[in-house]
Amino acid sequence: MLGKQLVKVRMCGKTDVGCVRQNNEDNFFMADLVDGFTPLPNETLTRPTSDNRILLAVADGMGGAAAGEVASELAITGLKEEFLHFPGIGSSERLMRAIQQINQHIWETGRKHIQYRGMATTLTVALIEGSKAYIAEVGDSRAYVIRGGKIKQITTDQSWLELMIEQGLMTREQAKSSKHRNMILQSIGGQQEVKVALTAVELAAGDILLLCSDGLSEKLTPEELYVILRKAPSLEHACNQMIAIAKDRGGEDNITLVVAQFDGEGLIANPAPEELISHIEVISVFDHVADMGVRDTRKLSSEQRGMANFKTTLRVKDTSTVLSSNISYHQSEQLQEQATALAEYLETLQLALEQQLKDLDKYTEWQLKQAKLDMQLQLSIETLKSAVPSLNQLRTALNECNKHIFRFTENKNSK
Repeated sequence: MLGKQLVKVRMCGKTDVGCVRQNNEDNFFMADLVDGFTPLPNETLTRPTSDNRILLAVADGMGGAAAGEVASELAITGLKEEFLHFPGIGSSERLMRAIQQINQHIWETGRKHIQYRGMATTLTVALIEGSKAYIAEVGDSRAYVIRGGKIKQITTDQSWLELMIEQGLMTREQAKSSKHRNMILQSIGGQQEVKVALTAVELAAGDILLLCSDGLSEKLTPEELYVILRKAPSLEHACNQMIAIAKDRGGEDNITLVVAQFDGEGLIANPAPEELISHIEVISVFDHVADMGVRDTRKLSSEQRGMANFKTTLRVKDTSTVLSSNISYHQSEQLQEQATALAEYLETLQLALEQQLKDLDKYTEWQLKQAKLDMQLQLSIETLKSAVPSLNQLRTALNECNKHIFRFTENKNSK
């Protein structure tokens, strides 16, 4: 190694079931690609820049019972198998193809085995090659980079809330208290094809890369993550501290994170934090509008905006569905038929949910219009209220008039 520029990487990964869930559907992975996909414990590697190849991943499973756990495990183990299928192509292309193949495998597994139907997982992967990190995302597990005194979120949540924010229908402050925080627009295994968002970051000495599930990002702000990672005496201490805080704040979800810190003369030395933007290369994006069949409401009139369509399969990450592990799904033909009927019923409910979301979009626009009409409506109501006594008086006068006419007619006829 004499005379070669070196890269030093310190790594730590942790996962915790949290305070509410009965099982942990999250998974993470740290692998050394140089030694043939060897899983790595929390440790430090020092290598020449040209030989630096590491894979980091976080997966957040969904689907109820054991299905979410199966999906996230298949995603993590599938990385090793799929990477071996694409030799001789560029890093970014190899990463995208591997994730797409993993998605296809989990999708087909869910279709073939009724006990896994509906399972899916998020997947955020960092492939470190040389001095560059390739970060791929499907779902809403996040990747952050800390440089100097700043922290930047590299990924963009592929979620219903992010769509609403992007379309100007909700602010980020409103999103924090929304009931729809766990609705994601695409997931590994959730649909037959996925669009992988991919970003490349040129690493600098002192950079910290954090991958995490939303069990962490929902509970700690980016600023809090930054302070802990910068001030903790070790990465392992930082990971334990972040998990402890997330659990103290409720810990409703599983909590998973992988942290890597980079140093060495093989990396950019002493860059200004603001230079991070210039060192980020966007290779592929997930377009919340174009990729999910959403009409861009920013380009529509207010009348058209309420009719904006939304065509996708939503996945709700939090589920209270628990199936007994003692049940065999193949005990009898009757049981299998019942399970198939249930699955079809759930698909019907899913379609109904999509329609409700369309209606919600229309209702949101209606509310915006209605707010402008509230004052006029109130004035109209008050005017109508004030007119009621007058109408009563007029009705009484007309009745009296009719009585007089009737009496006059009778008197005239009697004569």
